[in-house]
Amino acid sequence: MVRLVPSPVSNSQKYLAAIGLLSLLLVVARFDEFVVGSMADDAVYAELARSIGEGRGPVLHVGPDEHSVTPITQPSGYPLLISPVAYLFPNSLTALKLCSALFFFLLLFVLHLLLKPATEPYERLALLALVALNPWAIAYANRIFSEAAYTLVSLTAVLLYDRWLRGQKLLDFNFAAMALCLSLGGAIRSIGFALPLAVVLHLAYRRQWRRIGVWIPCQAAFAALFASFAQSSGGAVVPESYLSQIVGFEHALSDRLAFMAWTLFYYLQEIAALTLPLFGETARVMAQQQGLGSLYAFVAWTLGAGLLLLSLSGILHRRWRGEHGLQLLYIYQLIFLGVLCNWTFIPVDRPGGWVELRLLLPLLPSFYLFALGGLQALAARFSAIGLIAARGPLLLLTLVLPMSLIHNAYRIKVPFREALRASGRGFIDFSAGSQYIKEHTGPRDIIMASSPLERHIHHNRAIVGYGDFGTLDEQRANYVFIGPSDPNAPNILDPASEHALAAARAHPDRFELVRADAAQNWMIFRVIGGDKNRRNH
Repeated sequence: MVRLVPSPVSNSQKYLAAIGLLSLLLVVARFDEFVVGSMADDAVYAELARSIGEGRGPVLHVGPDEHSVTPITQPSGYPLLISPVAYLFPNSLTALKLCSALFFFLLLFVLHLLLKPATEPYERLALLALVALNPWAIAYANRIFSEAAYTLVSLTAVLLYDRWLRGQKLLDFNFAAMALCLSLGGAIRSIGFALPLAVVLHLAYRRQWRRIGVWIPCQAAFAALFASFAQSSGGAVVPESYLSQIVGFEHALSDRLAFMAWTLFYYLQEIAALTLPLFGETARVMAQQQGLGSLYAFVAWTLGAGLLLLSLSGILHRRWRGEHGLQLLYIYQLIFLGVLCNWTFIPVDRPGGWVELRLLLPLLPSFYLFALGGLQALAARFSAIGLIAARGPLLLLTLVLPMSLIHNAYRIKVPFREALRASGRGFIDFSAGSQYIKEHTGPRDIIMASSPLERHIHHNRAIVGYGDFGTLDEQRANYVFIGPSDPNAPNILDPASEHALAAARAHPDRFELVRADAAQNWMIFRVIGGDKNRRNH
């Protein structure tokens, strides 16, 4: 009888498992640090996913009427991707958050496959650890945001592209799957067009004209498919507001270049915060409190500039020059940064455009990868630093990993919402009172409140904004929710809510207080006669 002896588990596999387990524990520990709806975009994505699951398409439908609104900024690709989960679990925001966590761990797996042909096991372990334990990546693995999904789709497209070029066939599974991922990436994030553009440039550089000829029609067909889905409900693959921000810059070329330079200047601090996670908003505020704000800005800018230059030099690593996937990733990184620096969300009369750390998250793997390549390229050119640079993976881990673990530990102790309050920007918990509404109202009841969308996703009842209380019957409201809605003033009512509260208190014959928190920061009033309104609906 033949005795089967199990193959021993390699040390690298053990380390991979340990990295994955630690990353999972951090995701779980930070899972509830942010309430859905408090960042606006997550509320839009959640509602769009529900709407697609219910058959209405990618529209916002929170009121009692059939009228739906198409979003002006959020593309439809990500809601489409998570809509099956929204259909199966229509009342669970946790299920939608778990999608982001799943996409995050899948992108780590794809990154491992992409790196395997081009890196040594110890290099690959270091890079995976840096991405898997990055506190910003973990933060968005817990939110209904598109960062993890977009990064997953983009890395998958790069992996399939590499395998397609390595193969002998023009038409195969890798080719079709790559085109699908590229189109899906563009549908998830408007900046997703950067990767197909990088594909064109790389194929032209490699003089792969036949591959360009077969790829473009296939890519156009998939893009048209996603465009038709978005347009079926009056939307667009790339929202008009984003198009105007990219191409609507009517000033001279010199002004455009100056704008890009200023935006890149501001982004350098965000690059430092993303890759060296002791930097960021909390560190900046603490430095300012100690009178060291200027020093913090200088150090962060210097480190961000240095890391960007190191990353841009990474393609010089001689072992990577023949790697199609890494070449494509490098070109994509350049185009991505160029597009970000052209984003004119902020009026052009002030230096710098729209700068936000999360917009850099899709580049996190490539920043670390090419920074490592830059270190190793320096080792090959300058023997004096060869010993240091040859230990590039260990150097990056020693420098960055403690920062990531400290940041994660701090976020577990002080959740992000508390950090927002400390920075003065505030935080609104739009889930307040939702449990009462779900338990004490029927599916045909109508709620009147400020921030209708952000509150609607938590109780899934029809909701209308504040109107003229003299026309309450016409609006058919059964309950009125009154609470803070301005994140910059989280503990006080905005003028519209103040007016609503005064009207409710002035007419006790029409409004009955049925629920409030201990400090009465929020209140729920039942509209007396609201049952009649519901029957007439």
